[in-house]
Amino acid sequence: MENQVAKQLNSKKYSFLIYIIAAIIGLTAFLRSYPVDFISGRVGFYSGDHAQYVSGYYAFRDSPWRLPLLWTDRLNYPEGISIGNTDSIPLAAILFKPFKSILPPDFHYFGLWYLISYLLQAIGAVFLIRQMGGMRWWHALLAACFALLVPAFIFHLGHTAFSTHAIELIGLGLYFQALKRYTATKPPTSWYIKWFILIGISFLIQPYLTAMVVPIYVAALLDMPPVRKSLRVLFISLIIPIITLVVVILLFWYMPGRSVGKPIFGYGVYSMNLLSPFVGGNVMGTDSLFLEMAEQRWDGYNYFGLGVMGVILIALWLQRSNFKPIFTKYRFLVLMLIAITIYALSNEVYIGHQLILKYPEWLMVVLRPFADLFRISGRFFWPVGYAILFASLFGVLLSDKKWAIWFIVVMLIAQVVDVPLLPSRNFVEQDAAVELDYPRQVWERLLVGKRELYLTPSWGCGGGWDIPTLQMLAAKNHVIVNTAYTARQAPNCKRKANNDRSNIEEGTVHVYSNAISQNQVENLIGPHAAEWCRRYTLGSVCVPSPNKKDLEILNDDNFIPFTAQNIQSFVANKLPGEIGTVDLAGRIALEGSDGPGFLVRGPNIRLPSGTYQYQLKYNSSQPSLAPIGRIEVYSGDPSVSLNQILLEQVQIFGSDGQEKILRDNLDIFGDLQSELLEIRVFWEGIGNLTVDQIVIFQMAK
Repeated sequence: MENQVAKQLNSKKYSFLIYIIAAIIGLTAFLRSYPVDFISGRVGFYSGDHAQYVSGYYAFRDSPWRLPLLWTDRLNYPEGISIGNTDSIPLAAILFKPFKSILPPDFHYFGLWYLISYLLQAIGAVFLIRQMGGMRWWHALLAACFALLVPAFIFHLGHTAFSTHAIELIGLGLYFQALKRYTATKPPTSWYIKWFILIGISFLIQPYLTAMVVPIYVAALLDMPPVRKSLRVLFISLIIPIITLVVVILLFWYMPGRSVGKPIFGYGVYSMNLLSPFVGGNVMGTDSLFLEMAEQRWDGYNYFGLGVMGVILIALWLQRSNFKPIFTKYRFLVLMLIAITIYALSNEVYIGHQLILKYPEWLMVVLRPFADLFRISGRFFWPVGYAILFASLFGVLLSDKKWAIWFIVVMLIAQVVDVPLLPSRNFVEQDAAVELDYPRQVWERLLVGKRELYLTPSWGCGGGWDIPTLQMLAAKNHVIVNTAYTARQAPNCKRKANNDRSNIEEGTVHVYSNAISQNQVENLIGPHAAEWCRRYTLGSVCVPSPNKKDLEILNDDNFIPFTAQNIQSFVANKLPGEIGTVDLAGRIALEGSDGPGFLVRGPNIRLPSGTYQYQLKYNSSQPSLAPIGRIEVYSGDPSVSLNQILLEQVQIFGSDGQEKILRDNLDIFGDLQSELLEIRVFWEGIGNLTVDQIVIFQMAK
């Protein structure tokens, strides 16, 4: 006998409590992996795709309202761009833009969106299982837990908009709602309105999500006999969402005469491997196998998980006599799911490393214009995976056997153990690695008060460097940017280059990658290059007609004199050491865990004759006057320590937990030119020490 509380939770009157409990489970799962600072956006959004998303919102925030609503010319200036192409979640951007005057100047919503995605993932799972017929409270909570442990959901949290997998769960829920209620009568207008809202919202989050749920909507129409048998009703039901999407595109997205851009790569890259659902877990060690499967690639990751595979197998056995009636009732959904699975596999079908099928070229000529719109096909298995998961889960629960719930609980535990998590520290460490080349405070001070930032080469014109960080910092500080890092690129490179050269004037900042030589920069900037420009590890930065503040920043330790030669940068985590550990930012020694010793041994390089400066970028928890170690510079073969000669020692002091640069000069003349040079960092075992980077360059003669 179920107790009174359980009966109330199972009742329709108190069903809202199940959704609240599911949301709490979602919140708990989120906080398990993400700190509060991630929600606020203070950490994890300084580099890579995250910086791209944030830059789109900042540029849109500072742009006037216009048609199309998502357009801004503050990125990719002067042509402009839709922030839909920066994956900036247009729905949220439109909602928050009216409040920019009362929100903090550095506010963005992307960390918050991850939290919303977790909450909606749990809520969407409850909605779906209840529409399928799982009305008991524990049906709902088990469904929520499994949905939060879907590997594709966890693994793709680096793409903020794509974390909204709840769109697919709600779409499947509306499908089963229709099949439960409207097989004898036509669905009411309210059901269509729910679908149109879902389709519209999905498009303003990420059009890929729209492409995933529309087939489910079509399947729902075809699997409802009253709709399928009436061509008029079917036509109207299909044409209205199409018209709605066209209107939305014209109103929000499309700018006449402006290209949406060509994809960097086409259909077939980031596709799904046939082994994808079964490869990528911890328990059987297949997570590393997934990483080795180049043909599967990141967005083809669609692992079920050990627990889900167990549920699928038992569901197949329990429902073995019901296959035919199940297919008959849901045949168009099954056919749609098969079709999008074929699309997910792409025109080159792999099983492991083996290519087993390739579409003929004549067929791809026909298909490619559409296929390239949604070229990252591996993502399209997401709704298929959810349909299989929930059909299997419900198939076991439907059996109403006493052991079923305990079996599912065991499989849930297996899923927890098996699924690789993507902790937020990955984003934090990635940001720390980027800050080695783009120290946040230095570059932000340089951009504050400027009018325009020019990045050369611009995105899509040969620039193979990572520009999202500068793009984001500029947009945050109300600075227009000449380019835009996006998944699609359509620049007129010749016009871009001419425009960039004609705008070397006061109020602008010009950044050149290492693809642009020092002589080329001098030719572009003119006779003032030595005064206006500085070098850094990834290129050159120039501030025409710098004021006193600009000169102070350009003379910061993080920049190198423009006349410097032979600049070499070494990230500490790529160098050997005798103690400590490594992360994405460098080598780390912790007091109490590591004993005194050489945290870094290297680099080992030969230098031509001249005067050099070497710089050590580090962070120590000790006070600034406390000695914590030393730099030792040796010449000679490091494999034969007796042959090495100590050239100099420099004391290292604490940095009060802040990034600090220690620099010293070194003369290389005579026999030293032919000897290997080794820079070692010795740690005394006092406080915590992180060595980030060693930079060496030749001083001007």
